[in-house]
Amino acid sequence: MVKRKAISKTKALAMRRKTGSASVAFKVKSINDSGCKSRDVLLSHLMEQYLLNNSSDDEQRGVESLSFGEIMSRLNMNDHNTGWRNAWKDLQKNGFTEQLESGGFFTTPFRLTQQGRDEASTEEMKEVLAKKPKTNFQTNQELHEHIKGKLMNKRGEEIFDLLLQDHEKNGDGMKRKELAKALGISETGAYFSYALQQLKDLGYAEGKKTRLTKKAFVKGKDVKKDAEKGYQKESGGRNSAIKEEEKEKVKKVKQEKECGGRHTQSNETAKIEKVKQEESLVKQEE
Repeated sequence: MVKRKAISKTKALAMRRKTGSASVAFKVKSINDSGCKSRDVLLSHLMEQYLLNNSSDDEQRGVESLSFGEIMSRLNMNDHNTGWRNAWKDLQKNGFTEQLESGGFFTTPFRLTQQGRDEASTEEMKEVLAKKPKTNFQTNQELHEHIKGKLMNKRGEEIFDLLLQDHEKNGDGMKRKELAKALGISETGAYFSYALQQLKDLGYAEGKKTRLTKKAFVKGKDVKKDAEKGYQKESGGRNSAIKEEEKEKVKKVKQEKECGGRHTQSNETAKIEKVKQEESLVKQEE
């Protein structure tokens, strides 16, 4: 069974992310919108879920799914409403959704099919979704530009840069208050809070003392430092390769000393034996 993610309200704001030169704004529909039907609202929530999870470059399957109960909970509506239940059933009947796991009517997760995404998308969104995003980044610089390109505001980019600087120094992480102070803003500000939470929602940062995750680097490591210093930087920032090299050098020196000591001792022993033999020969002649 796929472990499913809870989507925070912050992620909805992340939809106004930059996508190359195009910007896609997606707004979930409300039953109060003019001419909007219950099927349209259900479709829009499933579409938002699909977009949010595909924006995080995750390879996991099923995380873009939602159950009927989850959507009704978001809408603060009674999930036993007959009209909404029938609308949910019709989505599957018309081929707009597909079931991912077995379960009850209220808890079974569904996701949009290609037909469902086409139905829920605007023409602008269809063009953007048709362009396959680049995922095979060769350098951290390329990946970091990609990450910044989909953050919701400039503040998110500034936070990412600060966390990157911290990573290059020691990787200990920065408290929320420290980040806000470094930016010269309040830690309770909306733009700061949303931007910080988005980095965590997308999996690029973690912890109360926020630090970058392995996902923020190509193949989970700092390639530049690997090339320059010959080590992979883990959470503690220890230079394991160099330490192993130093251990080998120390071991070699010890072995040489031991060999040298044994060699010197052997020479002394040989000299003593030679002297004894000479003394013995002298006695015999006498």
